[in-house]
Amino acid sequence: MRSDPSDAVAKLLEKHIGLKGTVIAWNKSFEAGVNRELGERMSEHKATMERINNMLYDLMDVFKKQHYVHPEFKGSTSIKKVLPALVDLSYDSLVIKEGGQASNSWWEMTDKKTPPETSEHISKHLKIYCGQDTYAMYAIWEKLYQMLD
Repeated sequence: MRSDPSDAVAKLLEKHIGLKGTVIAWNKSFEAGVNRELGERMSEHKATMERINNMLYDLMDVFKKQHYVHPEFKGSTSIKKVLPALVDLSYDSLVIKEGGQASNSWWEMTDKKTPPETSEHISKHLKIYCGQDTYAMYAIWEKLYQMLD
């Protein structure tokens, strides 16, 4: 049976994100909007989502503010352009390759009309895509950090 995982996700965020520190994001305004919407839908998590939003740092700002520019970015600050220019990694081999496709896949996966085996296939590939996004931010941060030495 399919269900809305929002409560479980909010509880995991509350459990694993401490009261101090920084939460790295790419496209902070989008991520903060998702958190805000979650807090509005589930008022018991509103304070946690606001706290996390106050901790967000947008790694994309390094590139938007042109602190680091590379010709392979081709004028873009998309993680899909920045990642392969800095580290040997890309989204090309993934089934789900970008955020719009991930969002559409989410809705298809959660649609009750979608066969369970299709939903499982989508779930698997969403996890791979989200894992890549998370690792990409780490890999980019690590590369920038190494450049400081």
